[in-house]
Amino acid sequence: MFGNDCSYKDIRRIRKELMNDIISNNGISAKKGANELLNYLSYKGIEIALVTSSDIERVKTFLDLAKIEDRFTYIISTKMVEHGKPFPDVYLEACKKVSENPCDCIAIEDSPNGVKSAYSAGCKVIMVPVLTKPDCEIKHMLYEVADSLLDVIDIFE
Repeated sequence: MFGNDCSYKDIRRIRKELMNDIISNNGISAKKGANELLNYLSYKGIEIALVTSSDIERVKTFLDLAKIEDRFTYIISTKMVEHGKPFPDVYLEACKKVSENPCDCIAIEDSPNGVKSAYSAGCKVIMVPVLTKPDCEIKHMLYEVADSLLDVIDIFE
């Protein structure tokens, strides 16, 4: 879209700088329904692994600002495995950490690359779209689509 001279690393760096400015001025809050879903999963005794493409320290900072840093049993970054999303490595590592077979795990994802990663690992995938709605390429990979994290609770029920 931007041509061959466009640097992905430069764009990513600029995006991080812009995000840091926005967060320092406005703070950060948990996604709508996050606390309710985390409470529900905790009540049910379900271990929760957070799988992310971001580096661990950045994620921990965001979770701390959103006041949900202690809600995850494990945080696994694509930086900790050989291949990032859309490859299955990060989800396979998460399943290993929670001592479960991927087919017994549910991944909640908001992006096509995340869906592909979780599906390739063998997880059931619930998509809660933010910017990109499921298209023909990923619809068959989805166990369910939810409008919000609150709706995920109904799917679990």
